[in-house]
Amino acid sequence: MPSFRRKETAAYPFSKRILKHLKRKAGILPKRMDISFVKLGSQRYKRISFIDNYTPIRLKATLDLVSSSNHFPKLLIQHENELWVEYLDGHLLNIMSDPICDQLAKLYGDLSSINPTKITAGKYVNEIEINLDFLRKMDVIDYQLQQKLLSLLTRIAPKEVWVGLDYADAIPSNFLIQKDSHKLVAIDIESLKEEALLGRGLAKAATIWLDDVYLRRIINYLKENKHPDFYSDMEFINLYFRSEWLKSLFLRNKRKRLANNRHILLQLV
Repeated sequence: MPSFRRKETAAYPFSKRILKHLKRKAGILPKRMDISFVKLGSQRYKRISFIDNYTPIRLKATLDLVSSSNHFPKLLIQHENELWVEYLDGHLLNIMSDPICDQLAKLYGDLSSINPTKITAGKYVNEIEINLDFLRKMDVIDYQLQQKLLSLLTRIAPKEVWVGLDYADAIPSNFLIQKDSHKLVAIDIESLKEEALLGRGLAKAATIWLDDVYLRRIINYLKENKHPDFYSDMEFINLYFRSEWLKSLFLRNKRKRLANNRHILLQLV
């Protein structure tokens, strides 16, 4: 008779969990979820627990939209404040290559084709203006840079933007390369955002780690396969993401990262 004894291990080492506790004490906002790996008999699963019941319901609905994709872990069950997804063996993305880039391009192409909609850009223009005003008042940028960025915004702001399904937190540690197939999988399901500004995830990748050569390769793929042309407004999307991200770093009290990235808005002018 098979054994279904349950064995559960935390996804993060004890030292990182202690650091999380200390950050909470220091006023740094913690993540809203905990992750563990569960073994039932010979099968392994990833268990994600949230601090509320609404988030897993919303994420289940989002995962249902990509259920036919091979770029995301398969959802097994949603119960109360938990999601269980398949466990994937492999390593986090650490080296970029043309084949990996092509998979990343297909991932974003597939996402952008799920219920894309064009809306007026006014909401995002307004958010950029608010972000820049906040960053100036908090002395993250000076008045001269703020005015240059507002002038840039006037020149590049489109009348309409594409919104839809996006993988927003596009950092290497949120992608896994599977052990045998070398398939790229986006493993941070909370980064799947509906009604999001398309291109924001790629803007984050390009700001932090993705080389311009690979970004152009992705955009060429999107053009050739006639996906929504959000990439035409990447300069605007970059301004939106960078102003939003710096404000977020400030509000989350991540002062060291903020200091190391103050220059990213200056790069746009």
